[in-house]
Amino acid sequence: MSSGRQEIDDKAVRQFKPATLIGNHKEDAHRIYMFISFACIFCAQTWREFGEYGLGLPNPYKFVYVPIFSDKVQNIAGTAFYIVRELAPTRTPVFLTQAFALQQKQNVTGQDYLAILYKMGFTHEQVTQTVRHEITQKRIARAMMLFNRYKVRSIDRTPVFGVTGKYLTHTGFTRDGTYKEVADNLNWLLTDEIEKTS
Repeated sequence: MSSGRQEIDDKAVRQFKPATLIGNHKEDAHRIYMFISFACIFCAQTWREFGEYGLGLPNPYKFVYVPIFSDKVQNIAGTAFYIVRELAPTRTPVFLTQAFALQQKQNVTGQDYLAILYKMGFTHEQVTQTVRHEITQKRIARAMMLFNRYKVRSIDRTPVFGVTGKYLTHTGFTRDGTYKEVADNLNWLLTDEIEKTS
């Protein structure tokens, strides 16, 4: 097939965006959110690669992990994530690695996620004080707000991705259900937004 014909075919396919339109939230215009559950095996398998993908986004776009607050255990896990984000943001990958590794353990509790913080060298006083910090509470509240804004509850899979304040996408919008296809879709949605605003 000629390259010209291929371009026409690609444009025809892309008339239908690989995502659900969720609104037009200007404050998220330069964000790609990855909604993660620490109980999700696919999140455990892909968070690092998508984080590396996020490092390559053009300015002013940023890639942001958003933990899902869904039950008591995941609420504690998400809170622990934001404690690390406040106390030692560059060590967030260390926390994520250990938090997802807990999937290999039976009957994980919230205390298991808190234990990671202590293993990382944070004191009980640091943890309890940081939970009460206004910035930590605001980040938790924002994570819950974004969960609702992007209608994540309506999707029976994780991870899911919020894109530029407009779209929700996931493997359900791919042909073969691969995360490479998800990354391709993220690239296409982002390029489409950049072209519209340039």
